Amino acid sequence: MANVCIVCKKEIENGNPIKEDAVIRFIKKMKQKTGTLQNNVLMVCDADLETYRKKRQNFEKMAVLHATAAVIVVAILFLAPLLLGAPFSFVNLFFALVLGIMIAALAILSYTPGLETREWAGAKPTLAGALSPQEGKKRETPQEIAKRLSPRHAPKPAQKPAPKAAPKHAPKPAQKAARKK
Repeated sequence: MANVCIVCKKEIENGNPIKEDAVIRFIKKMKQKTGTLQNNVLMVCDADLETYRKKRQNFEKMAVLHATAAVIVVAILFLAPLLLGAPFSFVNLFFALVLGIMIAALAILSYTPGLETREWAGAKPTLAGALSPQEGKKRETPQEIAKRLSPRHAPKPAQKPAPKAAPKHAPKPAQKAARKK
């Protein structure tokens, strides 16, 4: 297995590994079924990192644009007939959703996979409880956050105990002794 840069398509010694997500797994599975799988480790070399980042930003921008366009088209195709007085139709809803999915799927044409590590300079992936390079403090686990935000576990304000005052009508010790006699 060779390390191959996805930008320049050359074999490299070391670089930034690509995250194996659903799209990459699907492509590998299809290549394996057709017998064209090469089993290369996909990476980005340091020289092409800036080019990769531009491609990745372009993909993310296009994904948002396509998803927004799909939502708008589905809303128009579904709501326009209803607003114009047509009765509700499952067929209309079905075809609006199919067209919306097809529009959103166009973002795959500019797909660029993410990196395995964080994309800011010099950072390493962090696990829960590890030091984050941006924060510089210990990260809380989800359970700790829930406990901290729960009103049951909120710290109660410190209250001073009220001084015990003797009741006004309590008999004095001398009066007690006189009553016993």
